[in-house]
Amino acid sequence: MNILSSFIKTLRVGKRTVYKNLAIYPVYGRAEEGFVFITLDDAMAEGYVKIKENDVARVPELLVTNSSGCDLLIVQGEELIGAKQNRTVNATVVVPAGCTISIPVSCTESGRWREGKSGAYMHESPPYCSIPSVRSSIANSVSSSLKSYGDYSSDQREVWESISRNLRFFKVSSQTEAQADMYENKKEEVKTYINAFGIEPEQCGIIGEVNHRLYCVEFFCQPEIFARLHKKLISSLAMEALIPEKADEIEEEVGPEDFLKEIENSNLSQHDAPGKGMHITIEGKKLKGMALAIDEKIIHLYGFRVGQEDRIQR
Repeated sequence: MNILSSFIKTLRVGKRTVYKNLAIYPVYGRAEEGFVFITLDDAMAEGYVKIKENDVARVPELLVTNSSGCDLLIVQGEELIGAKQNRTVNATVVVPAGCTISIPVSCTESGRWREGKSGAYMHESPPYCSIPSVRSSIANSVSSSLKSYGDYSSDQREVWESISRNLRFFKVSSQTEAQADMYENKKEEVKTYINAFGIEPEQCGIIGEVNHRLYCVEFFCQPEIFARLHKKLISSLAMEALIPEKADEIEEEVGPEDFLKEIENSNLSQHDAPGKGMHITIEGKKLKGMALAIDEKIIHLYGFRVGQEDRIQR
């Protein structure tokens, strides 16, 4: 597990940028050479990836075929639209070039279980990741599932309930209780947040702060990969920022360096990942998450503050 500590030591936190109630700390790191990835968006745009239901369709898994000439990186929280219902990815995976693998997912559309215009296939990965409260819930439950059962299952009911509460909070009507309808309804407001946060040279990640409270961390092995995912990650945090915080719920701020130390001091466990590499689960007092490592190098690390899975009152 020393690879995680070594990776954290290469990171440097930049100057905080604020827009409304969302603040972003850019994170800089050493680019890892020897890896060539295609992102999900680029692979779908070029027709290099097919994502479909299994022959016997099941909610928590999809089949991914990567026909490109390089490894395909699919990030935890990326949403997939189509097939029998929309899904979000439970853990970051790398699908080897020319391979087909099963990936773990959660449903983000509880009111549909029927094929749409694209049949059994996913036809889109929209320009956002799942809202952080959903990503955090999935990260927590997947960590527990790996520890107890050795699989990547999420608490699907908790995911559905979180999305349902968010839809009600934003007063969004959705016939199928789809997270995508929430983002569609708020896309203009989300766009103002995206425009407020640019990308710095050599930036490989972010630490996000919502309502003066550090909320999440996200790092990649190469600045180019982060740049391709930047808008999706900011969109996700923007949606969380649109949920107001009660004044008496705001806690004393923890510094970003403390957040990084929390990762180093966390309880870690290692698991074989679907596709390439291994996953390292991160369980600390204030933060939980996961890292994907290949050949002793961290490809993607993500973590969420404990207790932020759902800030909307039930």
